[in-house]
Amino acid sequence: MALKIHKGIVTPTWKTRESKTYHVQNLSEQDRKFTVDHVIRKDWTLIDAKGDARPGPDVYRFAMDVKKGKTDSQEIIEERVHTEKGKLLKDVPEAKLREFLAHPVPPADVKAGLTKALALLTKVSETSKQLAESEKSLKVVSDDQARLRENLKIIPPTSEPYKKFLEKFVTQETEIDGLQKNIRQTQATLQTAQREYDVFVATLTAE
Repeated sequence: MALKIHKGIVTPTWKTRESKTYHVQNLSEQDRKFTVDHVIRKDWTLIDAKGDARPGPDVYRFAMDVKKGKTDSQEIIEERVHTEKGKLLKDVPEAKLREFLAHPVPPADVKAGLTKALALLTKVSETSKQLAESEKSLKVVSDDQARLRENLKIIPPTSEPYKKFLEKFVTQETEIDGLQKNIRQTQATLQTAQREYDVFVATLTAE
């Protein structure tokens, strides 16, 4: 029913509707009138057949005329409006944020804030992925270079394989330098993106 964000705390208000159907079977040899008492729970409101609201806690009594040997039923509908305990925006799962965005109730300011938060979060996620890929590539090259280093220790320096291993070793050194530089830059980008996201979600207010 409503969604507001105050200083990074997300507070949704929901309307929950439940229905319960009473089934009455008349096993006697004559028509019967049955009286049913339905307990309306605290914080819930019963919506009767006329559309009138009856708040709980209370007891709603209704009668059911059931022919002999027959079964009749009556549906009871109850609603509850409740506001959830506020939750830090950064702790709300991405799927839930997208659910809020897709819902028609949140106002434009709230949706704009959620959209920006998701964009910042996506940047953090993508940068983290890039960093992980670069670190993985560095490990692969470093492990291979360690193997080459051991080979260079046992192969005669004047042999042809030694020259090939040495050439590859030097090439990998350049590659490692480039990967390490890229990792440092990506780490800095990630820190900046994470800081921007943290500050934004901690101070966002919209309703």
